[in-house]
Amino acid sequence: MEKIDRIFYRKINPSDFKKLYDIDKPTTGGGQTYIEAAGISYDSIVDFLSIAEKADSKSDQRYTYTAKAYTLGDIEQLENLEFAPRTNRSNYKISRQTLRQKHPAWSPQNGFPVPNTDPITGAYTSNGNFVGIIDDLVILIIRTTYCRYYASFINTPTMPAGWPTGIGLESLFSGERRGIINFDRYRVEFINNASNPFGTIVKIPLEYNTGLIPKNAAKYNHIIFGAPGTGKSYTLNENRKLMSILDSDFERVTFHADYSYAQFVGTYKPVTESTGDISYKFVPGPFMRILKKAYANIIDAYDITSGRIDTTKIKPFLLLIEEINRAHTAAVFGEVFQLLDRNDDGISEYEIQPSVEIKEYLCENLGGTPDEYTSIKLPNNMFIWSTMNSADQGVFPMDTAFKRRWDFKYIGVDEEEFYVEENPNSGQKTARENQGGEFTIAGDSIEWNVLRRAINAKLSNAILRVHEDKLMGPFFLKTMDKNGNIIINNDEFINLFCNKVLMYLFEDAAKTKRAQLFSGCQDKDKLNRYSYICKEFRDKGVTIFGNDFLMKEYQEQYLEREQAKTDAELSTQEKVL
Repeated sequence: MEKIDRIFYRKINPSDFKKLYDIDKPTTGGGQTYIEAAGISYDSIVDFLSIAEKADSKSDQRYTYTAKAYTLGDIEQLENLEFAPRTNRSNYKISRQTLRQKHPAWSPQNGFPVPNTDPITGAYTSNGNFVGIIDDLVILIIRTTYCRYYASFINTPTMPAGWPTGIGLESLFSGERRGIINFDRYRVEFINNASNPFGTIVKIPLEYNTGLIPKNAAKYNHIIFGAPGTGKSYTLNENRKLMSILDSDFERVTFHADYSYAQFVGTYKPVTESTGDISYKFVPGPFMRILKKAYANIIDAYDITSGRIDTTKIKPFLLLIEEINRAHTAAVFGEVFQLLDRNDDGISEYEIQPSVEIKEYLCENLGGTPDEYTSIKLPNNMFIWSTMNSADQGVFPMDTAFKRRWDFKYIGVDEEEFYVEENPNSGQKTARENQGGEFTIAGDSIEWNVLRRAINAKLSNAILRVHEDKLMGPFFLKTMDKNGNIIINNDEFINLFCNKVLMYLFEDAAKTKRAQLFSGCQDKDKLNRYSYICKEFRDKGVTIFGNDFLMKEYQEQYLEREQAKTDAELSTQEKVL
């Protein structure tokens, strides 16, 4: 069954009407011959034209679209409609709509209004400015699920008898009378009838329980935290791959001290219209964009015949928040905080009443009317994962009520140290370091991962007693690419170590314990100088951490690292068995 899924509509003004009938056209030729699609957002018009033929524009980076459009009620009358970008304007135009070239749906033979004529010359005239002729004239272009367009018009101040109410058609007869109506929330049967193209209508309910069963028992609201460099982002990215979440179905956002509700959820922002006027438009944030995609997936998966969601069409959607505690979470989440309380099915336990602008945004993108979005919940095909670094300075504390709505997982400093490869022929498993490599420093051959472990061992000994949150994970320095290839040379490693590791130890982890950590430095009076410690490292290498550092902490951690590799390989084999 052919169904209507979009309707483009545009009220015709006197200037448009003149073009359609070549009125007041310059005698020397030229003049505008198009109808502007002004007042309709770029995203909406591109979505509407997504099934049309597209081509590169001559002087614009945007595409020019050609839609083969039938005349509503008469498929024998067929003509192309070209939508081209306006030069130096944000909107599109419908090209070449003149007396001879306009679409046949907008011609007198199909009942389209006709201007008055001059009593002497018989030519069309603009006298009276078309009052009483085009007061309620609106052109329509209907798009259907059969990838067809149908052109038509209405010329009435009220909805015709027999037209369905409550599905968004009211906007054709009120306000500015221009835009695109989205019918994603309905299955509207298309009837090729000029007076009433609307057949049977089925409303698509917005279900929150999609039937999705998360792979690997993935959590809906999940926070991973741990020391710097423990691979928090890496872990979530690997989990995303295990969930088969597509790049187009997730967004990553990083919180910071100035991050706000307006950025996260959305807000009105000033937008310059094609006329040069400033108007305000709701611009959604990452939370609302992902929620809209999750809703759209549910609507698309609804099967009218069975009256149920086709679970094979349901996909997971992910909002990934980096450094969640760097922002004031209560202020950033606002009323959305209430949605995080989920039941056993992964659905929000309590709904919230969205603002007017959010209801209008959902209506525009999902179809229906704003009244259908008076309350919303998180569906169970939407996941929110986050990283949190509790060791950082300048972070905001999270209150207990906020924390209890999340599942927390702590990553130890050595937890993501290895990944295990399996030989496809022999089945032999080999543990490899996620970040490692061997480098020469002041004549000594040093492995980064062992050095990291050794520094951590000294930081956490009975003398320094540095908390685990201040230690360093294997990802603190990036020394390898994803294929295990070393990507830096000796000099680059030394520079990277000075600029990242020594800076972190000097400014943060061992700020009050420099004398104990850098016990191998000769001049104790200069330990408050970062440049001095870097110079000592370049000259002496890792002995800045103590004259016995290589033979003690480094050697001990070398042996522990080797044992950890063996344990990782055995652990993987046991899981298989």
